[in-house]
Amino acid sequence: MMKHAHSIMLAHLKQYTDALQRYFDPIWDQIRLKEGSPTPLYHYTTGENFIKIIESRELWATHVRCLNDKQECLLYYNLIAQKVKERTSQPNPERLPARIAQSLSAPLAGLLGDYIDQSSVFVACFSTLHDDLSQWRAYSNGEVGYAIGFNAEKLTKLFSGRSSACRLIPDPKLSRVLYEPAEHESLVNQIVDAVEACVKNESIFESDLLHDPDRALPKSEEEAERGPEIGAAAASLLSAVAAFAPCLKDRSFRAEQEWRLIYIATEGDGERMHFTQRGGFLSRHVALPLDNVALDRMKPLIEKIVIGPGGEPAVSRGRIEELLRAKWHALLGQDPIETSRIPLRFV
Repeated sequence: MMKHAHSIMLAHLKQYTDALQRYFDPIWDQIRLKEGSPTPLYHYTTGENFIKIIESRELWATHVRCLNDKQECLLYYNLIAQKVKERTSQPNPERLPARIAQSLSAPLAGLLGDYIDQSSVFVACFSTLHDDLSQWRAYSNGEVGYAIGFNAEKLTKLFSGRSSACRLIPDPKLSRVLYEPAEHESLVNQIVDAVEACVKNESIFESDLLHDPDRALPKSEEEAERGPEIGAAAASLLSAVAAFAPCLKDRSFRAEQEWRLIYIATEGDGERMHFTQRGGFLSRHVALPLDNVALDRMKPLIEKIVIGPGGEPAVSRGRIEELLRAKWHALLGQDPIETSRIPLRFV
């Protein structure tokens, strides 16, 4: 019985996830990869993790609550909450359903930490910079690190068309990060506009179960039968909003020139979930397979590998070549291995 109910919920999630695309895809189109966007995009990592990526053909995306910036996503959710408060405080006969508004206003209720921790948003981070001092210091862990240069277009294609049962958004989104307050304001306005349009046009959101925050149980048999569908519609809408959270960062980080692969995980990703100890907490990661290496072989998935400062780059270069021949079995770009020119010594 539980398995049947779970299947029904997944079917509803797919139904409403697909239905909501038309409201949010135009927003994604403004910040996702376009023709002429920078490529490759570089993923900085330690030597140990570089080996794992090549050997496993997996790229780990990290939960947003576990990233180095402890303010991660706070900026976005606070802006969303303030905008929702402004909209719902105005006389408006088409006001957002109470339960949707409550969820989007979590920061104003002091619940933001729990809200982000319970989200299913994971990101893999990249930079347009191929040899950047701040990136080496942040991600090399005091040793010789590596920057893996992925072909951005192929990275996007790689995750297109994956089973929709494994996530709530159609595909992971490769998006540039926005740093300027004016960009933040514009994006948040568009997102809240999309939420309001969705609620207005999709009849499922007219349910009293969403508009009356004090109702814990449905009052009719019809409402009881539609309960999972209503819940799935609300979850899909909130998930669509949450997916944008990693796109905003404080302008003090703008020198990173960051892009992010944003992934929404669900129960179907349980077997691909990994945990690592980071400081005082366990960090969550989901492994994204890089297995479709035959896709468009004229454009290799990995175009370049940069050996970080320090150590013995000549020795590292030879070992990288051996590792790639043994484990990657795919073409790389011409002159794919480069050595950092930064004279940094870790002490």
